[in-house]
Amino acid sequence: LHGSPDAPAVDLYAGDAELVDDLAFGDLSGPIQVPPGSYTLDFYGHASGSDAPTGDPAASWTSPALERGERYLAVATGWLGDVSFTVLPLVEDFDIADGQAGLVAVHAAPDVPAVDIGLVDSSFTPVWTNVSYGVASDAAGVAVPAGSYDIGVALTGEITPALTFSNLTVGADARVFAVASGSLTEGSVGLSLVDATDWPWATAWVAPDVTE
Repeated sequence: LHGSPDAPAVDLYAGDAELVDDLAFGDLSGPIQVPPGSYTLDFYGHASGSDAPTGDPAASWTSPALERGERYLAVATGWLGDVSFTVLPLVEDFDIADGQAGLVAVHAAPDVPAVDIGLVDSSFTPVWTNVSYGVASDAAGVAVPAGSYDIGVALTGEITPALTFSNLTVGADARVFAVASGSLTEGSVGLSLVDATDWPWATAWVAPDVTE
């Protein structure tokens, strides 16, 4: 998942092998199957063709040991060329009862401080608290009934959300990573809802509500 707010569309290589071509901000690549192990991934600005570029990559990242049979969401985030740039490897490990929807929250917006994330109705009720940049909630997920929800994101300890996202619908047995990415200062923060219910996974970008 491309979540770096200042990075152009990228090509992603492991050695000379191109794994991802022309991935833009907010987009999710197709599934990539690799043998167990650790991999160094090189990020380049998109160029035509699949031959490995000869210059230095814009960024590189080495994965932890990827285990046999596991599925991971890899979120590229941070400012390109800055120490904040990284990839968050999130194992798909939902443990939710049948008929319930499972949600995992991911903070991937590099200029946003720690936040509380929760439900908005007559008031704001935090579900996840003090989530800082680069952190995901528990991989097992939080279980909620299928339905439509208004989600709020507030600076930690505040009672009024800075951003709200209305009418987010999750179905029974859905398994969803809610990834907050983009830049607060540039007004591009939003949610990538990565639906891991079925294979291959899919994503949808949701912009925050417009405030008057």
